Amino acid sequence: MPALLRPQLQEYRSWVVDSRRWERYRPRDGDIVITTYPKCGTTWMQRIVGMLVFATPEPRSINDDSIWIDARMLDPLDAALARLEAQPHRRFIKAHLPLDGLPLYDTVKYIHVARDGRDACMSWHNHLMAQTPEIYARFDKIGLEDPVLGGPCPRPEEDPARHFHAWITRWSDGRAFDFFAFETSFWSERQRENLLLVHYSDL
Repeated sequence: MPALLRPQLQEYRSWVVDSRRWERYRPRDGDIVITTYPKCGTTWMQRIVGMLVFATPEPRSINDDSIWIDARMLDPLDAALARLEAQPHRRFIKAHLPLDGLPLYDTVKYIHVARDGRDACMSWHNHLMAQTPEIYARFDKIGLEDPVLGGPCPRPEEDPARHFHAWITRWSDGRAFDFFAFETSFWSERQRENLLLVHYSDL
């Protein structure tokens, strides 16, 4: 049974993620948590780990194989945790949280992929601009029902230069995605034996 090394130190809530959902996580020995800033190679790393876990390059459903616990706009928490508990294979779990927003266990492995912030910013802009009105309506509902957020999801700047300026001077979604603090949370813990730091350009 994994032993808790350190509880969550910070609470992160945005229109996308909620770190409180990890309070009900029940670890297994050998669990792998892949946690990255958005658009920094999350799915790429999930695919790599999935091929190692299942020992095959055959395509699989990443959303079925790798549960995203902190996602607010996908499964209700009970459903997400039930899907996680039902997995018979070695579990590899997705997160978009800084390391201080996660509980750390001794026999759980943590993988973080870092990327040049300029590339992450532009990829994030492209991602935001591609969201549908239905997705933003879902985010708006989350924000309006959350007393901490207290409002609809901010829309991105259409101009990439203005987006970059906003991204580098404030948290890009108002709560959880300060790139520099996010990366610092991992770099400051880089000596942990169960934490692997990977750079996007090395994948």
